[in-house]
Amino acid sequence: MATRSKTSPTQAAPAPTVRFEATLGDVPRAKAVTVASALDLDRLPDAEGKVRLLLTVDDARRLLEQGFEVHLKSAIPVRPLAKGVVMSDAQADRWLEEQVKDLPRQGGR
Repeated sequence: MATRSKTSPTQAAPAPTVRFEATLGDVPRAKAVTVASALDLDRLPDAEGKVRLLLTVDDARRLLEQGFEVHLKSAIPVRPLAKGVVMSDAQADRWLEEQVKDLPRQGGR
């Protein structure tokens, strides 16, 4: 008799290797924004003012189960960011200080 290895319920699912750029059929913008927020979906900028989403396969399945028409536009491979585009903590602190330098401060800083 063959035995199967069972996955532990505490094991994390493997990270997705691809995500999809997608839109939601003929859904009004306000409703699409509400759905994206309620399901904690990542949104992308869109020059035409549409709600463009970045979905995993599970995200797309959840939307379809709720009755939404999902239009997949492209597949985007998931990979780490290039080190050159990630700020160090010191760079982020300098950038933030530059952004708020002219604002009146409370608390003596």
